[in-house]
Amino acid sequence: RGVASVVASLVARGAEALPSWSAPGASGVTLGVRSVDPALPRCARVRPARRLATDADAGSGADADGSSMRFGSGLSNNETLSVAVAEAVAEVKATLGHDRVPSWVQLAVSADYPDPTRAAAFVAECFAPAGGATLASPNPPPPAIFGGVVTGCIGGRGQTMDGPSVSIVAAAMGPDVEVIPFTADDASLPKQVTPAQWARLMVSGEDSSSESSGGGGGGVLRESVAVLALCRPDFIEIDDLARRVHGVAPASVVVGGAVKPGGALFANGVACDESIAASGVFVRGRSFRVTAHSLHACRPVGRAVTLTRAVDGHVLDLDGRSAGDVLSRTLQELPDHVSGLPVMLGVGEGGVDKQGREGEGGRDGDGVNPKGVDKGGPRASRDVRGRVVDDGSVAAGIADVARMAKRPAPGEKTEKRAKAGKIVEDVTGKGGSRSAARTHADVEADARDAARDGYASGGTGYVYRDIVMADRETGGIFIGRHSLENGAPVRLHVRDNEWGRARSRELMRSVHEEREARGGGLRGAVMYTCVSGDRLHAANFRDRVPGVELGGGYTSGELGPSAVGRQSHMHSHTSVLGLFWDA
Repeated sequence: RGVASVVASLVARGAEALPSWSAPGASGVTLGVRSVDPALPRCARVRPARRLATDADAGSGADADGSSMRFGSGLSNNETLSVAVAEAVAEVKATLGHDRVPSWVQLAVSADYPDPTRAAAFVAECFAPAGGATLASPNPPPPAIFGGVVTGCIGGRGQTMDGPSVSIVAAAMGPDVEVIPFTADDASLPKQVTPAQWARLMVSGEDSSSESSGGGGGGVLRESVAVLALCRPDFIEIDDLARRVHGVAPASVVVGGAVKPGGALFANGVACDESIAASGVFVRGRSFRVTAHSLHACRPVGRAVTLTRAVDGHVLDLDGRSAGDVLSRTLQELPDHVSGLPVMLGVGEGGVDKQGREGEGGRDGDGVNPKGVDKGGPRASRDVRGRVVDDGSVAAGIADVARMAKRPAPGEKTEKRAKAGKIVEDVTGKGGSRSAARTHADVEADARDAARDGYASGGTGYVYRDIVMADRETGGIFIGRHSLENGAPVRLHVRDNEWGRARSRELMRSVHEEREARGGGLRGAVMYTCVSGDRLHAANFRDRVPGVELGGGYTSGELGPSAVGRQSHMHSHTSVLGLFWDA
């Protein structure tokens, strides 16, 4: 049978024909079967208490609570690709309604199938408009389908990291929402978007009258813009593309990830050729809003300093001093229980313009000293090495930084810790009496408080990068793909999984509390998670924010904003979460 006919058979049989769920096993998901037809395939899982959509729902275009936006997600790890697609689509349609045509569909396929690129055509067949009076509109357009080949999949009520799997998340956004599919082969704005569409995207967000409104309502909310995108891991211009999109639509929220190295991208129901570097959709409308959060384990240590010289992905000087010397002195002062944790470099936005005025990153409250900034302007990194995954380069880079510092003798360690306040003075170039000097512990405590608040509100403005290597001769460190802006704040971070799990639990609790306070309104979510990150993030979200459709995958990079209102960047060791709310 064709894939679409299998889906129709599964959905027509209702809950009894859908797969059952059992606990995850060592190699992903343990399968359970509850099908009344033994000829139907084994399936990955299904929600035990799921409300199945009806044709009446599809015809009305709105849920019982009046929302016109509805999400559905599905996951299968069937070893036959066509069957896995059929099972995942059937689960999606159990929520959306069999005859409702979604506005957009994101497809994630693991690389374990012989030819995973065929999945895009199967999905296009399953979601093609079939015609008939029960459709949400007389002549609905086909959905915008995008996605790619990833390491693992997130969907339905589970996630898989090993073996074959297919994840699908689809959304019917409502009649007033415009969805614009796009592809990109470089950092230029996508050519598929027409001038009229760009004009509509440009006027989205807060009305300019909000600046003079004096508070109160905070402006007239016009439209929200969400951008979902997947890209190739060697697309080194993804940050530039996100910056240009943010420049055109400042209120836009861009989230996504990088596919598995060598994996294909999908667009318009087919696999893209190798010239396409990114694929995704713009989603614009008044009936929804989108928020983004970065779930990471990067805890700040030490004081924020200023990037004063950088070139081609190499951080050379911080506060006018050798970057390696500044960072190695911070590393020396870390407590024993922290010194063994992996180290990341947080690089912020902002800086100093040609007139010497401070940007957003140069506020005194950040502890940033813009003195000595090279005002020649930013030097963009274009190193193809990018993010390093699962090799020894990152560990070697951290070791290089540590070796650049003089190792204290065993009897000197206590004395050096006692001089932590003086070291902070030296690094920041700020003098003052000893009584006025802030100790390393004081600075770190303030940084942790700020990081905790930023975690809950959408980010602190830092993009976290691996230290790939250090150069003893130049005193510089290499952090790979990143547009480095002179005058930006820089802060050393450690990857503290315990701290990160606590922050992610707090974040998800706040999301749940907001949802409860609003009486619902959270319709769906997308998640892009690092392949070497904490696999509990997706499960934590389902446990703490139950009943919300979630889909995505384990990717080779996570695209998301560094803070609310900022442009998006490709992050490392992070989970990026995009939430779709009723407006």
